[in-house]
Amino acid sequence: MKKYGMWYKFSKICMAAVILTAAGGNIALAKNSEPEATGIQAGNFVIHPGLDVSAAYDMRDNDSSAGGTLKHDDGLVDVGVHLNTHLLDETSAKWDNNIEFKWRQFWGLGDAEATGGPNVSVSTAADLFLQKTFRFAPSASYYYVTDPEDDNLRKDLENHHVRAGVDFYIQPGAGAIFSQKIGYQLSTKLYPDRWDISHMTHRVTSLTRWNFMPHTSMALDVDFRYVSYIEDSHRTVVAGEAKGPSVDNHASYPIRVKYDLNGLLLSRLSYSLGLGYAYESGSGDLKEHMFIMNARLRYDFTQDIGLFVEYRKDFDNHTEYDYYKFHRVTLGFNALWFDHLQTDFSVGSGAFDVVDVRKENLVSAEARIFYHFIPGFKLGFEYRLRYNTSNSSSSDYLKNMFMLSLAYEY
Repeated sequence: MKKYGMWYKFSKICMAAVILTAAGGNIALAKNSEPEATGIQAGNFVIHPGLDVSAAYDMRDNDSSAGGTLKHDDGLVDVGVHLNTHLLDETSAKWDNNIEFKWRQFWGLGDAEATGGPNVSVSTAADLFLQKTFRFAPSASYYYVTDPEDDNLRKDLENHHVRAGVDFYIQPGAGAIFSQKIGYQLSTKLYPDRWDISHMTHRVTSLTRWNFMPHTSMALDVDFRYVSYIEDSHRTVVAGEAKGPSVDNHASYPIRVKYDLNGLLLSRLSYSLGLGYAYESGSGDLKEHMFIMNARLRYDFTQDIGLFVEYRKDFDNHTEYDYYKFHRVTLGFNALWFDHLQTDFSVGSGAFDVVDVRKENLVSAEARIFYHFIPGFKLGFEYRLRYNTSNSSSSDYLKNMFMLSLAYEY
């Protein structure tokens, strides 16, 4: 019995915390949700066509390795159309579809050249047998992002991203104490100019949740992935035929296990705590493990106005060659005023360790203001600030971005 004494005491403490926080009463969560546009009814479907236009001005100052400052002034205009559909009656099932086409045109300010290209996205997601104990939710999507001209300012390389998967649910009735979700997803991300980071991912997830009181729950979240990369073989001619990239044995195996606790401290004060362990191993020297955590505290003044503070400690990787650790604190405020004016503000600071490469500190701030004239029609303004300092002077930068947007959906 002594062998399990520590875990027994720990489980008792967690259970006591859940019971005590559940006694706080119901919480008025800030909704900050957009009112739904009218739409076109076609049988059991509601169709929402829409138009989105935005213009942005991006200013970035980089420290050069030779000393001095390099200035990058850049601008862009996005013009896009989309079509969303959902079921009119979502009592027993949901089925959402989205098609979007967007043209992004860069202004070519400063030293950036004028260029443009399309971005395309198609997605579908269903949630079937909502009133049943066993239900499943299939989904699929395709995204195409155009290759940008200036990688310093535009981070997305040209890529094709295809995903398909299904989630299985076990939830014995509304308000049940126990629920279980198991999911599988297969995705492929291809970079035509970067076969070394093109990859295929098999992902298996499990989320086990115990609900004790309204807005109070514990959850065990498990996420396992197998990521296989495509090597960057230089094209050679074999028997008169050009030989291109081939599948190699480069791979990584990230796994995460996290325990989450969500609940109430007061009627309007909610919290979320997460503690877990992440491990990743792969070909080459890629191997990392660490304890990860997140903590979030939120106070809702009214149903539409809330303030939160959040802390995260985690690590991530985007290629098989490097990954980074980080810890970050964010303070945010969001509100919906008079059912028309939506405001969101946040400021954050964090430290990033790009393993075996450099260490960085990033301070950021964001402000978003949207005015909803009628459901589906809104005008918005956004501002983003990024100030990054690094032990590698060439990675120091100051970035300001201003964006004005107009969106209409029927």
